Amino acid sequence: IGDSLTDFSSGFGLQARLGPEYAVNFRAIINTDFPFWTLRLDDAFAAALAAPPAIILIPLGTNDGFNATPAQFLERVAAFHTAIRARSQARLYYFLMPQTAIGTLAPAIAANNAAFRTEHPNRYAADNSALIDLESVFLTASPVPPLYAGSDPLHPTETGYALIANEIERAVRGDR
Repeated sequence: IGDSLTDFSSGFGLQARLGPEYAVNFRAIINTDFPFWTLRLDDAFAAALAAPPAIILIPLGTNDGFNATPAQFLERVAAFHTAIRARSQARLYYFLMPQTAIGTLAPAIAANNAAFRTEHPNRYAADNSALIDLESVFLTASPVPPLYAGSDPLHPTETGYALIANEIERAVRGDR
């Protein structure tokens, strides 16, 4: 369940990476955030036509950084979590999103990530939920080749998307 990062990457290419043992369905709409998906979870679940999902990836938080303080962000995640748990007990993967190359947005995403990094173990970890830290992956990655193109500082390059896909695959396979 995602935004433009998920959409532009065709679900991070996870079907090809994970292989036929996984049926990957993704729902992504550009410019969406936690409140948007909280209201539209039934639409997201409709994409999983064959069976209820066993795993739900939630790479959201980038767009929330545009207009949510850390306290508001935590409230948004809590409302989303309550709504998703009313529909599924699947393994959930929340994300600490990369800060982007937008200088004015990066501090807000970093602050929201820091709040969620603290909140997750206390509120969500015991509820079949994991945390994928893309923020740290991007902060420690080599800048060559670049993770963001100069023409699009919000969406990763192929190199950046590969880092995301690697981290998701590692997390999903590591939990099996």
